[in-house]
Amino acid sequence: FTQQSGGVKMKHKLVMVVLCMATLLSVAAVADAGIIWMNRAGASGGDKGGGEFTVHVVDGTGLPVSAGDTFFTFCLEYYESIKLGVTNQYGAVVSDVSNTLSYAHLGSGPLQVYAAPGDPLDFKSAYLYSMAMAGTLLRSDGFAYKTVAGEEDADANSLQAAIWHIEEELLTTDAQALAWITEAGNANWTTLRNVRVLNLYGLDSNGDIDLTDLKQSQLILVPLPSAAVVGMVMLLGLAVLKLRRRR
Repeated sequence: FTQQSGGVKMKHKLVMVVLCMATLLSVAAVADAGIIWMNRAGASGGDKGGGEFTVHVVDGTGLPVSAGDTFFTFCLEYYESIKLGVTNQYGAVVSDVSNTLSYAHLGSGPLQVYAAPGDPLDFKSAYLYSMAMAGTLLRSDGFAYKTVAGEEDADANSLQAAIWHIEEELLTTDAQALAWITEAGNANWTTLRNVRVLNLYGLDSNGDIDLTDLKQSQLILVPLPSAAVVGMVMLLGLAVLKLRRRR
């Protein structure tokens, strides 16, 4: 390459910088994998095969939570299954491309089939999850989500059904789910804000994450912005700017 013109050499260097940054990002994605296990959210986590689930964090590497923490979540994929209980642990990686883009890694339901990197999370699902976790998601009767004794399972079922419906996984729903879907649409979110996809993977015999063993995709709240991603983008921008100045 030393015999090529300056412009060609600059383009080659730029390509190399981009490839190096992509490699760093992919390595970081593998390295920044936590380990979790799940169970149903007490006696009020729904009873229709989905969430609400309690996530128990074993290793918080790469996650916005620490070992020993717990948080609530829902499934994004209807046709992917997981096993509950402490003996069923999974690798967990947050998909944090930007505040408008986060991928569920499979995303193949009856209404769509997404190629890699997967199914982008809908803003409406992000809205409903955020509101529920903040305690500000209201039912049609004016009571907050899961605050009416004896109806917690029904609320969890409706919210899970709403998320599956929004993500085009399952058409079956109920009146409360449809009301929440309408509310989420009217909220008109144009970003995911602090909601991201948490992709789960199987562990190999050594207890290491196996990125070829795709499991369920869940929801998680993250700090904004993601310092790791912002840092990588800034480094890439500085490298490109430096190369341009050399032209």
